[in-house]
Amino acid sequence: MGGWLLWSIALLLLIGCIWRYGGHSTYLMLVTALAFHHGGRVPDLLSGDVGGVYFSMSGYEVRESGRRYLVIGRLLECSETEFDRMEVVLELTEDPGESGPMVISGFGNFWAPKPGEGGDFDERAWFRREGWFARIKPKSSLSIEYIEPNYLNRMKRSWLDALARSRLPPFQKRLARALLFGRGRDLSDGDRMPFSHTGTAHVLAVSGLHVGMIFALLNWIVSFIPTLRWRRALSLFVIVSGLLAYCWVTDFSPSVVRSSIMFSAWVISMNLERDRYSLNGLWLAALISLIIWPLWIFSAGFHLSYTAVAAILIGFDRWRLPDDWPVWKKRLGAMVQVTVFAHLGTLAVSWYYFGLFPLYFLPANMIFTPLIALLLYGSWLVLIGSSFFWGKWMAHIYGVSIELYRKGLLWLSHRPFSILEHEFTMADLALLAIGSWMVILRIRKAKGIILGLLSILVYRVCFWFG
Repeated sequence: MGGWLLWSIALLLLIGCIWRYGGHSTYLMLVTALAFHHGGRVPDLLSGDVGGVYFSMSGYEVRESGRRYLVIGRLLECSETEFDRMEVVLELTEDPGESGPMVISGFGNFWAPKPGEGGDFDERAWFRREGWFARIKPKSSLSIEYIEPNYLNRMKRSWLDALARSRLPPFQKRLARALLFGRGRDLSDGDRMPFSHTGTAHVLAVSGLHVGMIFALLNWIVSFIPTLRWRRALSLFVIVSGLLAYCWVTDFSPSVVRSSIMFSAWVISMNLERDRYSLNGLWLAALISLIIWPLWIFSAGFHLSYTAVAAILIGFDRWRLPDDWPVWKKRLGAMVQVTVFAHLGTLAVSWYYFGLFPLYFLPANMIFTPLIALLLYGSWLVLIGSSFFWGKWMAHIYGVSIELYRKGLLWLSHRPFSILEHEFTMADLALLAIGSWMVILRIRKAKGIILGLLSILVYRVCFWFG
């Protein structure tokens, strides 16, 4: 207990010193350091398919973390002797309750709490609170011992079952699960193709766009609260509680946690009459997110989410719209800015992960992204209507709308030169990142550098056309 207290005091002193004497950029270094909490750097243990690497485990726990199924245990035997007796975390290809688990990758040096003294540690209660839902024992024919879920998890499962019983076609059901519950892993590669080839793949991953719609809905609800002494505090409580509930519905995915923290900070700043459009909210969200789950720092969703928002906030500050523009022109310009800054900021990162760049991202996002509000709210209406007589009509209307939406994206994705595919080296990606962020930062004295970088990149990908 004394060690934890000492570390807590030291961490508070460090944060206090940075707050008083350090710059805002120092927060990012602190966040990175905290990401390696609990056992230092997490090295790769197994990569890709584990064929050829034999191991056995005495028993391990299974946890659903966001859209990934992870297991924890200790290796008993392994053909790679350096990994013998190591505590590991492994990732499964699918829900182990459906067709049996298959390990695809893993990490070593996993930290887990130790039982307390005097028999006061309730193992099953702890695993239930932490979200672990099953225990797999490979030594006994992969038998699965299910741990009874709590009330909230049973309620979420009932919602998923209600959506499964609706009269939506298969693709529409998968898309509704992705929009409502963040289960993008249910979508096949064919489902994702029209979105990824038009630069609208962020629609499938529950992110700030979806949280913003929930925030707008909560704002509309609190507007009906009568003028009372505690109206401001009550409104703040309703909004923050609603955002926290949405985090739970989507299994606390990194982008939803980030967006919810930022919107909460935005509301608090508005009530305190402080600056609402600063990077401090982004750093605060990153700090809290990595404290909740440090391994998020290795997640593609974490990288894309924070890079895109940082690019948008910095780009809005450096590329201000003229004050004499009419309101409609400012709103249209802001939509263009958000789309361009987000894609410029994540250009190198997304190309590193996905190996392609959609050339029609601007018209696709200007036309199809605003319609996501109808799809998200429509998904909730289908879920609610599944228990009423009008549910089948709502499901039919929603299904037709989704199909039209998908056909529009397919038409755009099949236009000539819709995507640019190329395998960049890390040096190429570094040049790409430097050039794109120079544009976002509006470094006017670097026009020659930007032109040179673009010339190099064009030369490197010119063979793509042939």
